[in-house]
Amino acid sequence: MPPAPPPTPGEPSVERGASGASAATPPVPGAEGVRGGRVAGGAHGPEHLRALTAIVLDALADAAPARGGPLPAGGPEAVEQNTRALCSPVLPEEGVGPEAALGDVVRAVAEGAADPADPACVAHLHCPPLAVAAAADLAGAALNPSMDSWDQAPAAGVIEELTTAALARLVHPTAPPPTRSSPAAAPSPTWSPCSSPGNGRQAVRCAW
Repeated sequence: MPPAPPPTPGEPSVERGASGASAATPPVPGAEGVRGGRVAGGAHGPEHLRALTAIVLDALADAAPARGGPLPAGGPEAVEQNTRALCSPVLPEEGVGPEAALGDVVRAVAEGAADPADPACVAHLHCPPLAVAAAADLAGAALNPSMDSWDQAPAAGVIEELTTAALARLVHPTAPPPTRSSPAAAPSPTWSPCSSPGNGRQAVRCAW
């Protein structure tokens, strides 16, 4: 193999191994780089997510008639054989790409799923999810708010507080509203003792 030409000024240097593969220093990812092309958030995230979500919905739509009922036919052995055929190899040396991998995995899981929404399914431990709940779960997964602190979930923390307060009023409508410090004046988390009936004296971590 002929030697590689000298790099143009300003470009990363490139070294080639015995196979001829380049080992260039990776560039800083831009708007369409590794981060911009893969994450679900940001300005371009919804469009990336829209294309992948369409693959998921198509796979779900194809799998329901293929399953043919609340459970896949054939029992555990047949389900395992079909799932292995759709998902193997699990960690290949060379990937097939996110679109193909996503479609294969969703199709395998859906064809071999127990579907509580099927009219012939007898009630068991899990219920059929509502479509609006699944759609809302998509938004939550894309935004990924962490409820640990205000700076990780500014609006989601407010919604959580409103929801828990409304549920608390249903249980105890005459209880006084809770009080809390503002985020700016909130003290650092500390350890303080508390008592609870039947459990004796314990140390609990107080966030506010």
